[in-house]
Amino acid sequence: MRSDDEGNLWLGCGSGIFRARKDQLKACAEGRTGFLDVVSYGREDGLPGLQCLPEALSGPNRAGGGWFWFSTTKGQVAVQRRGSRWNTLPPPVVIEHVLVENEDVPLNGAVRVAPGKESLQFQYTALGFTAPGKVLFRYQLEGFDRDWSEVSASRTARYPKVPPGKYRFRVLARNNDGVWNEDGASIAIVVIPFWWQTNWFRLATAGAVVGALGGLYRLGQNRRREIERLRVRIASDLHDDVGSSLWSITLLSRMLAQHGALSSEGQQDANEIHRIAVQTSNSIRDIIWLINPAFDSLQDLVLRMKDAAGTMLGGTEYRLTCEGIDLARKLPPDFRQNLFFLFKEALTNIAKHARATQVEVRLEERLGQWRFMLRDNGVGFDPTAETAGNGLKNLRARAVKMGATLEIESQPGQGTTLVLIARKP
Repeated sequence: MRSDDEGNLWLGCGSGIFRARKDQLKACAEGRTGFLDVVSYGREDGLPGLQCLPEALSGPNRAGGGWFWFSTTKGQVAVQRRGSRWNTLPPPVVIEHVLVENEDVPLNGAVRVAPGKESLQFQYTALGFTAPGKVLFRYQLEGFDRDWSEVSASRTARYPKVPPGKYRFRVLARNNDGVWNEDGASIAIVVIPFWWQTNWFRLATAGAVVGALGGLYRLGQNRRREIERLRVRIASDLHDDVGSSLWSITLLSRMLAQHGALSSEGQQDANEIHRIAVQTSNSIRDIIWLINPAFDSLQDLVLRMKDAAGTMLGGTEYRLTCEGIDLARKLPPDFRQNLFFLFKEALTNIAKHARATQVEVRLEERLGQWRFMLRDNGVGFDPTAETAGNGLKNLRARAVKMGATLEIESQPGQGTTLVLIARKP
C-alpha cells in the first residue's frame, strides 16, 4: 500500500492494482458519503499477472515523475504515479435509446409517456479509445431516485414502474484513468397521468369530500336541533298533561283518605292510590328531567343526585364531591340516564338494607376515565352470596349498558363500597 503526493492511495492485491482517493475513503468511513471512486489496473493495462505480492517498492523515474513498483507472481511491474501517459480526456456520453414498455421512442426533445405505461429503459454509451472496456457509468432519474446509482460498466438503466410525473434522466461516464465527464448526457421524461390521477381531479375530489363532510355535519347539526326540539316538546307535554293529571290524582286521593267517609278497606285503597300516584309522579319528574335538553350538563346531574340523596336517605348523613371534572360538560342522554338510575338503585339498597349513618359519593376523572364511587358504613353483606338479591343484578346491568366496569367490595359488618369506572363520555 502506497500513497502519492496527489492524495491517492495505491493498493496491490490478489485481483490487480487499485487506486482510490484518500479523502473519499475517509468520507466513506465516517458515513458522509456512500460513493467511492476506485480505478483498477489489470491485464489490459499490461499487468503480467493479477496477484500482487506484499512487497512493493517505489523509486524515482528518470524523467522525475516517480514510479510505484509492485511485485506480482509473474514479475515486477512499474506504475507511473502521474504524468503525460495518463488519460485526462473526459469521455463524451450519449443516450442512444429510450424504450417505453420495450418499444423504442424517438428522441426529439422530451419523451412523453402515455398514461398507463410505466416501464422505462435507457440505453447509453461513451467514447473511450484508450481502454473502452474500462469506461464506467453512473446514472440517476431525477425526481425518482434519491441518489446516483453505483458505478458500473452496464450501459442500460431499467425502471419497471415509474409513476406519473416529470423527471430527468442523467448519466455520467468515467474513462480508464478515473476522469469523469461531470456534464454527461440527460433527457427529460414526462409520464402522463390518467385523468383521475391529475392534480385538478384530486383537488375536485378533495373539494367534493370536504363539501360532503360539511353537508353531513350540517345535516347532523340540524338533526340534533330537531331532536332537542322534540325532547323539549315531549318534556313539556309530560309536565303539562301527565304531570298535572297525576298531581290531581295525588291531591284527590289524599283528600279522600283524610276527609272521605270510607270503610277501613276503602281507606286502605285510597292510601294505596295516593302512594302509587306519588311514586308515579316522582318517576315522571325523573323522565322529564332526563328528556329535557336544558339539563344535559354534568352540573345538572350532580344537583339531581344531591336532590335524590336528600329525599331517599332521609336523616342519613351524606357527602357528594367532584374532582377534576368539567361540570359544564354536556353528557349524552343515555350515559346520564344510566348513571342516574344506577345511583338511585344504589341509594335504594342503602336505604332498605344498609342501616348506614354515613354515605359518601365521589365523582372524579383519571387518565381519560370517569370513576364513580359510593361508600357507606352500614352492615355490609357478602356479594357472592345467592341472597344478594336483584339489586346487584340491576346495578351490573346498568354498568353493562354504559360500557363500564363495576366493582363491589363489602363484608358483613364492614360497610359497602361501589366503584364504577367508565370511559369519558
